[in-house]
Amino acid sequence: MSRLLFWALDALASRDPDVRLAEGALDAMETLSTAGWRHVVVADEAAGADVLERLGVADRVAWLFDGAPIAEAVDALRPFDEAFVIGSSVPRHIMPARDASLASILVGDASPFAQFCVEQLTEIPDALSTWTIMRRNLLF
Repeated sequence: MSRLLFWALDALASRDPDVRLAEGALDAMETLSTAGWRHVVVADEAAGADVLERLGVADRVAWLFDGAPIAEAVDALRPFDEAFVIGSSVPRHIMPARDASLASILVGDASPFAQFCVEQLTEIPDALSTWTIMRRNLLF
């Protein structure tokens, strides 16, 4: 079973004033990896590999799409059993997820277009757990 999380690099890294790992990112990635999720990072700019190395999470990422939109990364890795887009921008991350018929998690903001909205990355495992319970209850 392939379970993929398409992380927008912006959701993992804070850029003010220097690039640094967002609070709770490492814990969230480790928890989700243990639960069977594989991480895909999509970087709007073509320097994603360097950023992931500096952040210390490159070894946790199964695929990196440098300078690619979310939709391109999703299409490249289809088929998969389950996937989510995790992003910080409604137009750049959440709407492309909707267009690709994928559920999404918006980080640091709220929008009715995302299935879940979280303030901190440590809330993502709970959101995915809730999604699993909701799906199970709807299907059975």
